[in-house]
Amino acid sequence: AKAKQAEKQKQESENAAKAAADKRKAEEDALKKAQAERKKREAEAERKREQAMQEQMLQEQLAKEQAARSKIRQQQVVSEVDKYRAL
Repeated sequence: AKAKQAEKQKQESENAAKAAADKRKAEEDALKKAQAERKKREAEAERKREQAMQEQMLQEQLAKEQAARSKIRQQQVVSEVDKYRAL
């Protein structure tokens, strides 16, 4: 009977150890998954930030070009007026 009792206790402790190991592995897997998810979100946020910066630079470039064209047009108008006055 004692041998049976000892065998039963040994089996129970092995089962408990296995359950604890399984639980720890599941927790580690969940942590890895959470870290991977966080990295993915950070990468996505960084990509969006980059995209927004590029968009802003493009808008600024277009605004500069428009201002330059507008200035050239204004100078042409002024020179036309000067020509007309010279007549």
